[in-house]
Amino acid sequence: MSKISKLGLGIVCFEGSELIKSIAKEIREHVDYIVVCLQNKSYHGEPINQFDIDEINMCKDAGLIDE
Repeated sequence: MSKISKLGLGIVCFEGSELIKSIAKEIREHVDYIVVCLQNKSYHGEPINQFDIDEINMCKDAGLIDE
């Protein structure tokens, strides 16, 4: 049986980005890489809120997420 040598987490975010910080802090020690992908438009065509973009950028600048 082979073992996992590295583990990553991918999150797609449109809203609720204020939760990313706590999620990243809780799981960071268990994964090697965290990627957050921003969905620029909702399924109904509404644009993403600038607050959510700023929250993700803040988490990246703080080193909580990798990309």
